[in-house]
Amino acid sequence: MTDQSFLTFRVQGLLLAVDTDAVQSIIWLPELTVLEEYPSSMAGAFNLHGSIVPVMDLTIRFGR
Repeated sequence: MTDQSFLTFRVQGLLLAVDTDAVQSIIWLPELTVLEEYPSSMAGAFNLHGSIVPVMDLTIRFGR
């Protein structure tokens, strides 16, 4: 039997989990830049150490 760890969080009362093997880091979310060319489910993007990181709005993505 192998141990599995999950990062759990809530979005509008819905409990979600991500396998911790897929998590690289956890940061405070900075102010987002909205980019018109992104799909509507993308809330925007921010610069993390020189890389552009897109941020998805899970409420839109899950149709809520």
